[in-house]
Order: sequence, then structure tokens, then C-alpha cells
Amino acid sequence: MINPIDVTHYWLIPFAIIPAILGTILIFLDQQITSVIVNRKEHKLQANQSLAISSLILAIIISFSFCLFDVSRLLLCGK
Repeated sequence: MINPIDVTHYWLIPFAIIPAILGTILIFLDQQITSVIVNRKEHKLQANQSLAISSLILAIIISFSFCLFDVSRLLLCGK
């Protein structure tokens, strides 16, 4: 089993951060574009609780990912 704390190549950390940031931006923009499309007047749709729950779940996932990254950075760098 690979220990994620025991990193021998520290140059890999920025290369792992870049796709993580891009993935977070992609998920965020996907959710925002979907909200804009759904909320158009010509569709005559009403926002219900599922849209708010979806936004809340997305915010929790992004926050958890950021906290996980922050904890792993502290463990790896010791700062």
C-alpha cells in the first residue's frame, strides 16, 4: 500500500494541485451554467428545494476537498 504522507518527490505536489484546482473550477462552472439554463424565463421552471440542496452539497464537497488539501499540505510540509 502506498503511504500518501511519505512523498519522496515533492515536485509532484504542484502537479497534483493544478488538476485539482481545474476540476474544482469545472464542477463549479458546470453547476452555475446549469443553474442559468434552468432559471431561464422561457423554460417556465420553478426553483425548488432540490436546487438549494444541490448547491449546498456542492459547497460541502468543495470545502471538504480544500480542507483535505490543507491538512495534507500541513502534514507533508510541516508548516
